Amino acid sequence: MPEFRAVVETHKEGKWYVVTDLITSVSDYGSTEKEALERLKEGLHARYVSILERQKQSENLTEVSVHA
Repeated sequence: MPEFRAVVETHKEGKWYVVTDLITSVSDYGSTEKEALERLKEGLHARYVSILERQKQSENLTEVSVHA
């Protein structure tokens, strides 16, 4: 799987750090900011693997390149 970059927002809710990817809205949390970021990375990886697997099985999904 290719490496990609995510733009995330971090905030604290009580004792938890919550991190949200602003593009996909995938979120995760942890007792430290580092833990929350690591968990988010795992969640984003799982989400993208799921999408790529779905793409292989569907004629209706197409990959496009977007340049900033």
